Amino acid sequence: MKILLISQYYDPEPLPKPAQLAKALVDGGHDVTVVSGFPNYPYGKLYEGYKVRFWEKRESGGVKIVRVPLFPDHSRSIVRRFLNYVSFSLTSTIAGFFLGRGMDAMVVFHPPLTMGVTAWLVSKLRKIPYVYCVSDLWPDLMIASGVLSNNTIIKVLFSMESFVYERATLVAPVSTGMYDRLLEKGVSPHKLEVLTDWANEQVFYPMSPDDEYRAHLGIGDGFTVMFAGQLGIAQGLDTLLDATYSLKGSILLNVVIVGDGIEKERLMKKAADYRLDNVYFVGRFPEKDMPKLYALADSMLVHLDASAAFSMSVPSKIYGYMACGRPVLGAVSGATAEIVNAFGCGVVCEPGNAVEMAESIKRLYFLSKEDRELMGTKGRDAFLKNYSIECGTVDYERVLLNLSLGSRAAKGNGVTR
Repeated sequence: MKILLISQYYDPEPLPKPAQLAKALVDGGHDVTVVSGFPNYPYGKLYEGYKVRFWEKRESGGVKIVRVPLFPDHSRSIVRRFLNYVSFSLTSTIAGFFLGRGMDAMVVFHPPLTMGVTAWLVSKLRKIPYVYCVSDLWPDLMIASGVLSNNTIIKVLFSMESFVYERATLVAPVSTGMYDRLLEKGVSPHKLEVLTDWANEQVFYPMSPDDEYRAHLGIGDGFTVMFAGQLGIAQGLDTLLDATYSLKGSILLNVVIVGDGIEKERLMKKAADYRLDNVYFVGRFPEKDMPKLYALADSMLVHLDASAAFSMSVPSKIYGYMACGRPVLGAVSGATAEIVNAFGCGVVCEPGNAVEMAESIKRLYFLSKEDRELMGTKGRDAFLKNYSIECGTVDYERVLLNLSLGSRAAKGNGVTR
């Protein structure tokens, strides 16, 4: 198949799924062309080696990558965010029109919601069926995180959301919670299919802890809880710092925070105000270093804001944790909690509740090493059976082939979409 993939975010930005899917499809014998913006996420600044141009074409691993202009931004400014999203929607629509000729199917990643308009326009102009991949529900998450509060804008976005879902060939949420919410929003069950996120099994795998590496990072001895990922509003890491503060003097605890984001400086100040000398902000690392880092942890934290909007999401980091065989501390509800409980790969507590998080940390602390390792083994087994790239790619290939065959049959019968 000839496949067009459109995603505002793409490697080297730290949202690996679009690039992983493109490469896996190419390895499966498909011809894949990607349309993306110039990398600037999560800082809103262009990455070194890139310059906004009218058009840039590269190839990586057999994937043809076309980058188009956008307004770089990832601030809290509504106006600047609007310019960021709309600029890429416009330029990617133009690129999609020129590149879409002869394509059998298309994959479009959401968010932002503007990608739904791009997908519809390119599909309509070039008669390409498409999968609209929903990683987060917008505008629900923007409202829940406090980024959006203007009622007029919210009404416009909800109307836009209905427009986008109604016109998509297939809507693919990443969790059952999102699936149920989309049904509530009026999306037909006939155009819904869950296509979960994954982790790269060639990158994420169990490793033994390296004491020299621990010393190199300056991490002390003791039970270690680690968080890895974006340090944003949605992650709600104040709860982790509050829980750590409440545990001072009761157990020998290290908290390691891996990653970067708009909340980092504030969180570092809060840890300093609490005088938490057992909290280590070690910065951002390349994906290939994750197994070595995770091996230092006795438990890996996944935490989302307590809002109901976040309970439908499944942070993709949990699949990396499971792939590396680490016990999960899940301060989550909804779909993510269901995964942890179903596979017995960790413990779950209420999100946003520092008291419960502290108790869960102590629960893991007092478990035997063997019991914690058993949790990790269960997570690893569940990952290999359900959440590897190989598993995910099979599902995408099946869906894309069905869409392509259905489109060809419709065209052969004189039916237009």
